[in-house]
Amino acid sequence: MSEHVHLPSPTFNTSSAGHFHPYNTLGLATQSAMVGLGAGVVAAAARNSLATGPRNILTTFSKSGGVVTIFTGASIAYVFTYCSAANLRERKDGWNHMWAGAATGAVLGARTKLVPAFIGWTVLCGAACGLFGWTGARFNADRKASLEQSPKGFVQEDAHQTFWEVVHRRPLSLTVEQLGEGRGINAVPIATATEAPN
Repeated sequence: MSEHVHLPSPTFNTSSAGHFHPYNTLGLATQSAMVGLGAGVVAAAARNSLATGPRNILTTFSKSGGVVTIFTGASIAYVFTYCSAANLRERKDGWNHMWAGAATGAVLGARTKLVPAFIGWTVLCGAACGLFGWTGARFNADRKASLEQSPKGFVQEDAHQTFWEVVHRRPLSLTVEQLGEGRGINAVPIATATEAPN
């Protein structure tokens, strides 16, 4: 029992794998502006259609123009800040998502015209996006898809470990050695213990 086994724990990977390829910041920000503008127009049109009073295409922009501005500004702020942070640091990690989320929160908080709300939106969005980037920047847990997107094809398992993934399992013999038998821990695996002898 004197020998301790060190099992790896999830770490915040701050180094980029391989050579860093810089982002085209202005090109990507322009593309995100178009996407944000389109989403903002759709949201403003939906808001206009649910409003009371006279409705036409001009009231979409006259009454709900702020929605279009917020959608466009938030998308530009996120992509521009993410690409700028990645290019300046020459790394692709969770810190870039955190800075981009903080910039987006600043755009969202500026609309309220209150300093506490501005700070709250900045901190909340920065923390949420930073956590998202830290845990792998994926909504799904499809490991095969992330390995296929790797530039070198399939790589070692440890290279793509995220916070939520368990890489190594403790062998049963080590558990029995450290804790001893009893309390539901059996030295004989369950599959062989339940088999009837011939």
